[in-house]
This record gives sequence, C-alpha cells and structure tokens, in this order.
Amino acid sequence: AAGRRARPRSRDLEAFCVAALISLMGFFVFGGAHGQGVFRLSLVYAIFPLGFWAAYRHGTRGAAMATFLAAAFAVLGLVRGEGPFARQETHESALLVATFFALLGLTNLLLAAAMAEQRAGERERLVHTRLIELATESIGMCTPDGRVTLLNQAGREMLGLRPGSD
Repeated sequence: AAGRRARPRSRDLEAFCVAALISLMGFFVFGGAHGQGVFRLSLVYAIFPLGFWAAYRHGTRGAAMATFLAAAFAVLGLVRGEGPFARQETHESALLVATFFALLGLTNLLLAAAMAEQRAGERERLVHTRLIELATESIGMCTPDGRVTLLNQAGREMLGLRPGSD
C-alpha cells in the first residue's frame, strides 16, 4: 500500500514469537490434562500477559491475533471436553468461554487503542515542536510567574541568546 512504511523483520519475528507463545500456552492451558479445580482455572490468566504484549507492541492487529488464537484453543479444548471451561452442562461451558473471549478481547483492544492514541499524540507533538523550531518568527511560552518554558530559535536569536541555551 502506498504511504505505508515497511515493518522491520525484527517486528515480524517478534509477532511470530508472540503468536507461537500464545499457541503453546493455549495448548497447555486448554489441553485439559493439567490439574483440577482452582489450578486449572488459574492457568487461564497466564494467557493475558501474552495478549497484553501483542496489543502493546503490535496494536489492534496483535490484539486481535492474540484473542483469536486464545479463543481458538479454548473452543478446541471445549469441543474435546477438556480444559478449564469444560462442564457437564453445555450452556455453562459456553458462558464461561464467552466471558473469557469478552474479557481477553476487551482488555487487549483497549490497551491497543490506548497505545495507538499515545503514539498519535507523540507524533503530533513532534510535528508541532518541529514547526515551532522552523518558524521564522519568535515563538515562546512562559509560566504566569515569567519563567520561560519554550523559546524557538528565532526567539533566541532575537534576544541575543546562544543557540541551544535555555
């Protein structure tokens, strides 16, 4: 696509590693042969940090990928009658899996959205900073007590300050 920067290979490798870890953890957690009771249920939470990692580093694509992989393993375990969500009553199992999907997907996507907003704000701040520095007119800001908090190059030159001095 035009205008899109190529992702570094290291990012692709990292995404692959995250997907592999989520798949491995999904197989382990939802495979069904790992303990009973509270221990089985507590293993479900081991997926969440991996989902956070995917969302934090790879945005909404990573969040969606993490949620999909974990959900796929949860459903496969449920269909086979294994894992922490397997119950005698089908509707109870379905409710547990749906709650898991909702919580994992919501937390991953919220984190991805927050990170996207933070990155956009940082890009905007950098653009504004660059525009202020390139302006030919003096631009500055000061606190109510008169302390200068921002002064561009043109302002420093107008006041006779050395470049880079604050």
